[in-house]
Amino acid sequence: MSLDINVEHFYLLLRGHAFENVDISQKVKDYILKASLPINTQLVPLIKEYVNSIFYSPQVHALSEESIADTLSQRVNVTASQVILLFYVLYYNESIPSQSITEFPAYSAALLESVPVKHILDHAELSPGFSDIYPDLLCCVANQFPELFDVNAALIAAGSRERADMESRFTLKKPRRAINMNVLKSHLHQPVEAARELRYVVTLPPADLMDRMDAVVSTVLPSLLDERSSPTVQEAFIAVWDTMNSLAPRELWVSTVNCLCNEDTLFTLNSLMADPIILFKADTRIFRSPILFPIFLSLLGSLRTASKHKAWQRFSAVFAQKEQLFNARNLTTMMYAQDSTMLQFLLEICLRKDDEPTDPLESIRRQICSFIHGLFIDDQILLKLLHFQTYDKRLLPMMMKHVPSIYITSNFLGELLRQPQPEQQVFGILLAGYLFEKYPLENYAQLVEKSVLPRLSRLAFPKTRDGSVPAIQPTPYLLEALPATRLLAEAFPHLAPEILNILNDIYTALPSTKDVDFWADPKSMINEQIRTRLDQLKPLVQFQADNMDRVNKSTM
Repeated sequence: MSLDINVEHFYLLLRGHAFENVDISQKVKDYILKASLPINTQLVPLIKEYVNSIFYSPQVHALSEESIADTLSQRVNVTASQVILLFYVLYYNESIPSQSITEFPAYSAALLESVPVKHILDHAELSPGFSDIYPDLLCCVANQFPELFDVNAALIAAGSRERADMESRFTLKKPRRAINMNVLKSHLHQPVEAARELRYVVTLPPADLMDRMDAVVSTVLPSLLDERSSPTVQEAFIAVWDTMNSLAPRELWVSTVNCLCNEDTLFTLNSLMADPIILFKADTRIFRSPILFPIFLSLLGSLRTASKHKAWQRFSAVFAQKEQLFNARNLTTMMYAQDSTMLQFLLEICLRKDDEPTDPLESIRRQICSFIHGLFIDDQILLKLLHFQTYDKRLLPMMMKHVPSIYITSNFLGELLRQPQPEQQVFGILLAGYLFEKYPLENYAQLVEKSVLPRLSRLAFPKTRDGSVPAIQPTPYLLEALPATRLLAEAFPHLAPEILNILNDIYTALPSTKDVDFWADPKSMINEQIRTRLDQLKPLVQFQADNMDRVNKSTM
């Protein structure tokens, strides 16, 4: 089609359906490739009208991937044509009717993986000439790549731009040179030189930095986990990684995961989005590196978001029809299963190993708890699911200390205590102890009196089917739950007499273990352990009972 018509007139003709029987794809492509700044105000409406006409006019065809791939994926300089083509591709993928997905296939994930989407979007934001297309482009990117919108990465990118602007004003420009990879390789022996080289890498233009991204990551990251690695070099690498994450995040994620996992098979972005739990195959040394661990959490959060979006996108395109047995509830269940598995792995990282120094672990714990707190704020159902699954009870003090949203567990604590499994009951009793010690509120005191203490008593004296007087059942579960009584008495001293009565009832009902061979009778061993634990707890609870008139925390 060879018509010498300007964009405005062509758009009006297209809007009036003047080209219903004509393939206008080449003409639209010409407008895009010849575009200059500032972008014509009618070009975005023209592209939208063109995309819509593809779906209702059999003569109008979409642009082929082969014809636009080179322009889209180039990284040297972001051009007006590249920005417009990216908008066209995203708008087309977003507009395909779900019932016509086979007739109008979307542009492939492979094409979009080769495109520096974040870099193009940032360039369009900062360049006034793109003001007419930026809002629509931002909307499309947000809908299709929500994982790219990381607050920390955005703040880091803004800081980098400000720093670069200051340096360009007050420092002399130095000639560019190639990155000295030999210095980076030998950072264990030359930490000062390596840190200086990494600081130089940060100053490279975005296109150069993206081209050298894989080389820098694969050269430095694996050996950074060595215990001899300098913290200065690690911090310099973090600055480089954060800068690259603001330019080409998806490519960086793949490169970083493959360096951390050391698997025979290289992971792709699709495989990582399909199963973000793969990330826990990473070299375990990163789980004890406070400086490098934020990279792991950033990867995990981004891949989790990408995984959820891709799953819902595929569901909407393939499984949303009424005749499908796989429904939205099934997908939601799968997503929660993935999230809960991720949380359990994170909490497992928080467990201290034998003879392990406390300082690195404490920093890792704070970072993990901050990450978990963010997830709980976003989705409180996830918090409930995790606590109904339970986790290692030794981590309860950590959760109380570093996860502010843990107080929400009080909303479902009564339900947790009513679960039939004794493991959940014990976990609920201990959770109540730690939670109410930190938050000794009056309404929580009522929950202790009506739910927690009766459950503890029933754990020691289970109900009988025939209604007879229950006998004590000394079990490891009871032994585990007893320490909560001290915490509850400290939280609510006015309940200490009632707690003390329960402890005395248990103590009195315990069978004597005098002259018993513990090796021959394991139950007697449990009895003796419970008795010893009660001997330790009763004076502490008694102290709270004696002083309950002096301090009543529930009114503080």
